[in-house]
Amino acid sequence: MKTNFTYPLLTGTVTLVVLVTSHNLALALSPQEIVKIGSPMTVQVNPPMGVKDGGSGVIIQRQGNTYTVLTCNHVALMPAPHTIRTHDGQSYAVVSTEKLQKSPNDPDLALVTFSSAAVYPVAKLAPSNVPVGAEIFVMGFPALDRKFGADRDFVFSPGFVTSRPSSAPEGYTLRYNSVTKGGMSGGPVFDIDGRVVGIHGLGGSDRVDVKQQGSDATMAVNMKTGFNGAIPINTFLAMRSQIPQAPAVAVDTAPSTDKPAQRLENPKSASDFFAKGSVERDRGDRSRAIANYTQAIARNPNYADAYYQRGNARYDQGDKQGALADYDQALKFDPNYANAYYQRAVILYNRGNKQEALSSFDRYITLVPNDAQAYHSRGAIRRSMGDGQGTFDDFDRVVRLEPDNSRAYYNRALARTMLRDSKGALDDFSHALNLDPSWTTVYNNRAILRRRLGDREGAVNDFSKVISIEPKNAEAHYNRGLVRRDLGDRQGAIEDLQLAANIFQQKNDSTNYQKALEKIESIQAMPVIPAVPAPVVTPTTTSPSDNSTNLNQPTNSQPTNSQPTNSSDSGNIPESAAPAQPENNSTW
Repeated sequence: MKTNFTYPLLTGTVTLVVLVTSHNLALALSPQEIVKIGSPMTVQVNPPMGVKDGGSGVIIQRQGNTYTVLTCNHVALMPAPHTIRTHDGQSYAVVSTEKLQKSPNDPDLALVTFSSAAVYPVAKLAPSNVPVGAEIFVMGFPALDRKFGADRDFVFSPGFVTSRPSSAPEGYTLRYNSVTKGGMSGGPVFDIDGRVVGIHGLGGSDRVDVKQQGSDATMAVNMKTGFNGAIPINTFLAMRSQIPQAPAVAVDTAPSTDKPAQRLENPKSASDFFAKGSVERDRGDRSRAIANYTQAIARNPNYADAYYQRGNARYDQGDKQGALADYDQALKFDPNYANAYYQRAVILYNRGNKQEALSSFDRYITLVPNDAQAYHSRGAIRRSMGDGQGTFDDFDRVVRLEPDNSRAYYNRALARTMLRDSKGALDDFSHALNLDPSWTTVYNNRAILRRRLGDREGAVNDFSKVISIEPKNAEAHYNRGLVRRDLGDRQGAIEDLQLAANIFQQKNDSTNYQKALEKIESIQAMPVIPAVPAPVVTPTTTSPSDNSTNLNQPTNSQPTNSQPTNSSDSGNIPESAAPAQPENNSTW
């Protein structure tokens, strides 16, 4: 739903006392009036400059000069010290933080306080059970157009409630089709009467493997579902007994003036059909969803959101050509529709048009510069095109966005090998293992690189670590056998290769079974010569050429062990694993 507003639009401890008011709401407020109410009480929650995008929150109480802000716990967990930036551009230090999420299953909520003599409005909370089809408005400060932290602009995103699951991880049981972005987590969700009904914090995505036509290449991505989520304000109010000495909050129990049942049962306007289409799609009825989106477009041919959501429904049905046409139409009427660029890029990759896919990812990243998944996807495509520097740049960005993500370092290590930066690759493999000491794929890859650089003892140690974790890892036994052969340990080499052959045989892998036997025969036929230890090559930025190592394209799948199916001595380096989901996004 698009309208012309002044604001940008997107497609210590505390205690709680509740002050209840009830009055008759005669007329629903206009969107302009809701923005006028909501914008002064919606705030930024910012970490130190350059650390994260920041989040959002809403002022729910004032007691003297102390203000209390309700936000998401994952926003409050950002590196301290935090500051609150209010609508008038003033920044205040956070005085206290109360994390309401005590365990992973608890609602993702937190309270923070700041002190100011200025007067800021306080939100009214609506405890009603917001029904499917209700119109809502999500407000916050997304990180868009390369604006981060305090530089972010206020936006609001209209939409409709599409489902109310009875339970969901971290309490996200209010689901809607409003367009949201990173940086809006913790922001308020308003009803059409200007009351807060939820706290936004979840961006919906589905992880899918996208296969490129005409090749075996795949790229796993997080496709945007078009649905996002909030924690209902009812959930927060139900937690008040757990919060000692909390400030009073205003609760408005008056019935809503919205008529969602009428909107869904007897749709008339373009927005009514759009709402109904989204509800049907969320229920899984894609055909009805497409029919309703088409009705919305018939009534408003410039309805970018309807084209985008119809494109999502068509993609769900496997109609990628139709989906691409709808995403193009959405971009025709809204050239800054970021998610349409993302979805478009995935389809173009599927069709083998890598260059156009890169262009769409470029445009998406310009609009949403801190989406780690987008950098990963673009990096994977650049890698498949042989662009070593571009691959490194993208995975380096992923590392900077997610410095505690082992897969980010692993992928950057593979990118470094394209640039022949062996020392950097070893460092990144080691960093990944510091974060995930049981990740056998990384040990295997580091071992292969160490072998290439002449560090045979280091390679044996890494393969041995793999075997200690996965005793039936045939590839590790096979490769350790080859390195032991190089070290002059004939008996150890034959034992490893025989174990590998046995495992391959158990898996009915006749090709690799025969290959292992051939290696055993070649070792047995070798003359017995006293072993001369190979010199260890100190890694430099340029590694020796070794055509026996095959570095594969990064993917978003969990690492799997590849077998040595090529004709060379060493096994292939397995597929890489993609970064975990951005902290402000989850999979429904």
